[in-house]
Amino acid sequence: MGGIGGFTRDPNYATWERFRQEIIKRYIGIEEERQALDEMDRISYKGKINTYLLLLEILNIKAGLSGIAWRVRVESKLPQEILRRLSHFSFATDEEWIKILRKVGRQEEELLERGKLTKSLTTPHAPPPKRKREESDKGFNTKNEKGDQTTKLERDLPDGKLLEITPQKIKTIL
Repeated sequence: MGGIGGFTRDPNYATWERFRQEIIKRYIGIEEERQALDEMDRISYKGKINTYLLLLEILNIKAGLSGIAWRVRVESKLPQEILRRLSHFSFATDEEWIKILRKVGRQEEELLERGKLTKSLTTPHAPPPKRKREESDKGFNTKNEKGDQTTKLERDLPDGKLLEITPQKIKTIL
């Protein structure tokens, strides 16, 4: 069978519908890869390294990044503290790199968590509010006619009588 322009005619592409299906089958993956890359750009690190890496790894199944392109994409949204810790290690494969990145990321997160806990423990608390003197508290720390500070306690006894205790009475009891 002859084709147009010197090309041979492929019997698999005999109709436009079949041709359209083959084009979609061949090139649909490229669009999914682009969408996965765009989605990767929108993901940011929010304090949980495991969640961040899991989302990127899921999208990378479609995008198919590896090597330096994968590492640059992941590291682009990480804080400097994690990258500084990561720089102390060497690795040969992407799997080793991800394993070390998870480890240093968790270490940094734990350090920050301990810092928050320490701050909350060392932050001075507000002093307790001063309470108003109640009617039963009256009589404590009063001044006598001379202006001397005296302690006087008045309490009602069960029989309705008033009990008055002054420092002088305590001295005579002792």
